[in-house]
Amino acid sequence: MCDPVNGTCLYGCKAGYKSDRCNESEQKKKKKKKKKKKKKKKKKKKKKKKKKKKKKKKKKKKKKKKKKKKKKKKKKKKKKKKEEEEEEEEKKEEEGGGGGEGGGRRRRRGEKKKKKKKKKKKKKKKKKKKKKKKKKKKKKKKKKKKKKKKKRKSNI
Repeated sequence: MCDPVNGTCLYGCKAGYKSDRCNESEQKKKKKKKKKKKKKKKKKKKKKKKKKKKKKKKKKKKKKKKKKKKKKKKKKKKKKKKEEEEEEEEKKEEEGGGGGEGGGRRRRRGEKKKKKKKKKKKKKKKKKKKKKKKKKKKKKKKKKKKKKKKKRKSNI
């Protein structure tokens, strides 16, 4: 089974081994150590991979946060600009007072349409109200007529 002088051993004993019989437990220990080393290496690799993934995720999160911040800043800037524009327009309106060449407020794109739509809606509402009033009046008149007819009949 084990001949260390000639180097023939099932467990891989080297030539010149102290005992003429192979120390099985030592070999088992060696095997265990090797297995442990392999496991450790695997664990290390896994840890490294995990760390890399975490780093990537963190980077992505940071990028997203930066993008969000930029968007927020842009929105704030836009809002401020709009407010300033409105203030300026109000000032102009107070000074200009309509008519003339530069008088009155400068309408932004799409504002005219909106105003027109609003006016139309108002007109429609007014018309509806008028119609309702007319209908009510008509109903009242009809009722009065009916009452008169009834009275006349009872007199006969």
